[in-house]
Amino acid sequence: MSKENPLPATFAMRILPLVLILQIGAVSPLAGQRRVEQTIRSDTLPRVSVTVDPTLGYLGRLDLDVGGRARAEQHLFGEIIEGRLGRALIVHFEHFLPANDHTFDYPRLRMTRLGTHEYLHQTWPLPDWDLFRLPEMVRFLEQRGIAAGTDWIVSRYVRVVSDDRKHEFIIFYLEPGRGLPMPVADLRPEGRARDQWPGIERGLIERAEAAFEVVD
Repeated sequence: MSKENPLPATFAMRILPLVLILQIGAVSPLAGQRRVEQTIRSDTLPRVSVTVDPTLGYLGRLDLDVGGRARAEQHLFGEIIEGRLGRALIVHFEHFLPANDHTFDYPRLRMTRLGTHEYLHQTWPLPDWDLFRLPEMVRFLEQRGIAAGTDWIVSRYVRVVSDDRKHEFIIFYLEPGRGLPMPVADLRPEGRARDQWPGIERGLIERAEAAFEVVD
């Protein structure tokens, strides 16, 4: 989260660098220092390996322009069921541009240890996730013959990875809302099924943490 407090109660919550302007083809200056198989190996900012459950196949990479202030690199893994995106994982690297004086700063709320570092851990029921309505993402999936809904439940793990606080690292685990017995909107704090969210959240977290492994 930058000093501008991009973490709103809905998708505004700095989930997201994802309400960002996605551009395919703008190459990150750190791109050559990351290698992808079923494991992403990053040699810098952060030096980390993320091994993903093989049931979530590698779908590709997006390079992102975040409102002209930052650049991000995303690697998408997902389960495809009858042409539709099911469970998925996004490994996200982001950095502010040198001329930008913003930094990433996070509150210490629920913290989770992955590898040797602590991550801020947040979960959300998102009934209309902008990421899957952006034309660039729609095009990315269409090129692969994949359809995706806009309603998801999400578990996010994030930490700052540089001393100047200008680089962050995020892992998103997500599941489509179509697998739930109620609309995702009903799980929001104001929703009719909000009392069912804690149980759904526990299952989401268990599945998320079984879907990847972080090694520093």
